[in-house]
Amino acid sequence: MVAVDLGRGNDAFSSIAVTVPESIAGGDDDDVISGGSAGDVLAGGDGKDTLDGGAGVDDYFGEGGNDVIQARDGNAERIACGAGDNDQASNDFTDIIADCERGVDIDHDGVEASADCNDANPAIRPGAPEIFGNGVDEDCNGRDDVNLDADGDGIRVPLDCDDTNAAIRPGAPEIRGNLVDENCDRRVSPWVAVAAAVTNQWALDGSRTRLRSLVVRLAPKGARVTLNCRGVTCPFKATKRRTVAKDLAPVSFTSLFRRARLRAGVRITLTITAPETISRIYTYRAANGSLPDPRIECRAPGETRGAPC
Repeated sequence: MVAVDLGRGNDAFSSIAVTVPESIAGGDDDDVISGGSAGDVLAGGDGKDTLDGGAGVDDYFGEGGNDVIQARDGNAERIACGAGDNDQASNDFTDIIADCERGVDIDHDGVEASADCNDANPAIRPGAPEIFGNGVDEDCNGRDDVNLDADGDGIRVPLDCDDTNAAIRPGAPEIRGNLVDENCDRRVSPWVAVAAAVTNQWALDGSRTRLRSLVVRLAPKGARVTLNCRGVTCPFKATKRRTVAKDLAPVSFTSLFRRARLRAGVRITLTITAPETISRIYTYRAANGSLPDPRIECRAPGETRGAPC
């Protein structure tokens, strides 16, 4: 490294043509010091000095007086403005700065170059709105941020297991049987069979069959019960519908069959449904010389055909 001392007086020194590192020290008065293309050390001394390191990774020491440091060259450098009370630095965002009272603001966005990661664009500065995923660091936090709540449901990833759908998030209502994990608990909720039981009593009357009792029990509140009877000896033709008034309340159809003597082949169908559950369908068919043997079918919501329970 070549050392240069400018001594006293208002001096100007330039080492632009020099390609070896320079150590340049100013005097007591106002100096203008310019470095070369190598990594120089510039010290202003007393007075109002202007230090411009040019290319290369330079070190700046303003020392006494109000100095101007020209260090905007794309290199990460060290700048110490010194003891003055109105030192100014034109620097890169990556420079290490000490004792500089003010900096330049080329794009006039209110943020000096020392803190602005792009002083040529007023839309890029600390505190600017970040546009997610565009490859630009608008708020100068060192990265192009990713929107962690793209669906706007108030839950950020990774807590939100599907950030493209606002209906899927922790705490969302789980819809049974649709093979989707709405509440992000890492499992899907299958359909469950409606909780209910049917009690029935039959008796033979010669070649006919009597239904002594038919009651739906233990069903949840709001469950719907429908009853159909097909055959010439049915005591009614239209579908009978009931709704369970409260949890576990019995629903009886016994009175409909009190005087009925059912011929062989008569078919009675009892269906119990509830929201988001598998329905139960009970089918009884009268026969000669034997009591009805019920067939029980389970049918999930949306299905037109079920399977034996």
